[in-house]
Amino acid sequence: MKTRLRQRARFLTLAVLGFSACSPSAPSSSEAGRPVGFFYSLKADFKLKETGETVSFDYVVACNYTAFENIHTTDTAFTALAPEMMYQPAGDRHAIAITTIDMCEGDRWEPYTSDPQKGQERIPEDLRPLAIWFDDIEDLSQGWGYKTDDAYESPLAKIEFVGASVEKATLEEWKA
Repeated sequence: MKTRLRQRARFLTLAVLGFSACSPSAPSSSEAGRPVGFFYSLKADFKLKETGETVSFDYVVACNYTAFENIHTTDTAFTALAPEMMYQPAGDRHAIAITTIDMCEGDRWEPYTSDPQKGQERIPEDLRPLAIWFDDIEDLSQGWGYKTDDAYESPLAKIEFVGASVEKATLEEWKA
């Protein structure tokens, strides 16, 4: 038993030493080739089928990049966006949430540069976040997800999708 514990302790020590040799460092934005922070606004509108009430989302998303230098492989960059979801009250004690559409990668704002889509915008015309309907605003543990036309056209659907858009934003808009 003690031998097995010693073997595990040695293995963990070697693993920690191995991982520390690959420890990440945070390069400057010029090293990573991306800005340290990037912002965009996300707008989405929905209509309650029962009452015709409009529920609007309009918020600024913050993107942050973390880059890692790896000794034995190529450098790696990760993006994180915040918020990942937003919630709004709707109707009589209901709620709607949407998942934030990830537009943090810089090339998503550039037109395509190669055929067959050369020159076309990468932001789709039918941009649509995942919407989640909650029957009870006090209990957000279960909701109904809407992503496709079929979901919104279902006889059980509670909401209609009106439209969504994204635009570049600034730090000042995010602070506001």
